[in-house]
This record gives sequence, C-alpha cells and structure tokens, in this order.
Amino acid sequence: MTNEPAVGSEGRALLRRIRLCCNQYAAQQEDDRRAALDLGARGFLQRHGPNRSLLALTAKGEAFLDKLMRCE
Repeated sequence: MTNEPAVGSEGRALLRRIRLCCNQYAAQQEDDRRAALDLGARGFLQRHGPNRSLLALTAKGEAFLDKLMRCE
C-alpha cells in the first residue's frame, strides 16, 4: 500500500468549504489555486457546472473528509 502525500491545512479547509456549499463551490472564490489544482489532480475534487466553474467533492474527497471529521 502506498501512502499519498499529506493534505495540508489549505487543502483541508478547501474540502470543508466545498462540503459546506453542498458541492456548489464557485472555483473563482478560491484564492489558493495551487491547493485546488493539487486536490483535483489527486482525485479529491472535480469541476462541474456551466463552464466547469463549480468545485465538488468526489467519493474519495468525501471519504477523506469523513475520516478527518471522525478523528477531530
């Protein structure tokens, strides 16, 4: 089993914001583009909606956030 690189505090905060917005988080609201691109490349989130302007959690992102919330 390979370990993935850790998700930093910016990434965790972004995943929470996306969930709070019911998977309708506008990509242009995100100041930290690096975190969004990194999480997208790693399969935690995806773009959808008109012009792919919204961010949504994938099943992998949902599972990660669920585990994180149980640990906290």
